[in-house]
Amino acid sequence: ASLCRDIEPISSGNCIQLQQQALPWSCRQSVLLGKDGAEARFAGKVRVLDRNVVSSVGKAVDQLNHGIIHCPEGYCAVFTATLQAYYMVFRADKEGEAMEAHSRIERQPVRRPSPVRGHQRLLGTLAISSSASRAKLVP
Repeated sequence: ASLCRDIEPISSGNCIQLQQQALPWSCRQSVLLGKDGAEARFAGKVRVLDRNVVSSVGKAVDQLNHGIIHCPEGYCAVFTATLQAYYMVFRADKEGEAMEAHSRIERQPVRRPSPVRGHQRLLGTLAISSSASRAKLVP
């Protein structure tokens, strides 16, 4: 099974038709960016196609190949309603740049509170509480 079939229903026909032609955009030239709701990870780092305009990789590829949608960077994020996820699609001549962008997105640290800071705060509270309780116990 091709990646295209994993992304789009076979009945759409878009990917199968495009695979038979030598076009710059292809469903096979795509990589998962994240599930729906993960847009903050890649917003501002890669052009995101409006999901109200196109909501499948196959349709995006078709419209990119026919000049209906323009993406001068040569790679962009596309929402697929079928899988409720975003994929980065890229032109054949922009694979290197697209993979670099994808790598930067994947290496992006997830912001979480520091467990050390949380422990210090908790320990500080306990130390104050202990001192206060000891102060009460001392005559």
